[in-house]
Amino acid sequence: VKMETEDVAAITTAQITGLTPTQIASLTTAQVVAITTAQVAQLGTAQVAALTSTQARALETADLTTLNSSQVQALTTAAVANLSTAQVKALTTDQVVALTSAQAKALSTTQLSALTTAQTAAITTEQASALSGAQLAALLSGMQASSLTTTQVAALSTAQVVALSTKQVSELSSTQVAALTGKSLATLSTTQLNQMNTDQVGAITAGQVV
Repeated sequence: VKMETEDVAAITTAQITGLTPTQIASLTTAQVVAITTAQVAQLGTAQVAALTSTQARALETADLTTLNSSQVQALTTAAVANLSTAQVKALTTDQVVALTSAQAKALSTTQLSALTTAQTAAITTEQASALSGAQLAALLSGMQASSLTTTQVAALSTAQVVALSTKQVSELSSTQVAALTGKSLATLSTTQLNQMNTDQVGAITAGQVV
């Protein structure tokens, strides 16, 4: 039975859980917009996984931020990749932490550059490791590299370190420099190294020199 937009908004939260994934996937963007926050909160993971990339982008930010960790992880990578920057910026830190490595990798450079300082700080080492050098550079484009935790810095791949701009290298704290692996430190170019101040250079330990 085809549902009209007003029918979607009128069904109870209990009834929406009865919709099959196929029915969820067939909803129009207008119907997705009509779904209430309370209804979204009741969606099962199979229903969330059925959302198309177009439907995911149609979710209002209030609806998106009501998703719990399991629901967030149920979103397809295509759905995550199609979220607007406003939607990405609205994600709670708990939701950012919940993203799988595959979902984090699916984020575009535009989406990553839209993340707030608090969201960036919530990025896990597994998520950070999944990002390409270009994605990491985008992640740090709107903030200082000093916002990265030492755990995040230690997890950076050589490709990610090479992609850091000279400005981002100069922003690293002495503690962050000391957290770099020897392999990562060795990949820094002469141009990048020249941006380090005496405190940063002094923080380099013998164990890091390979």
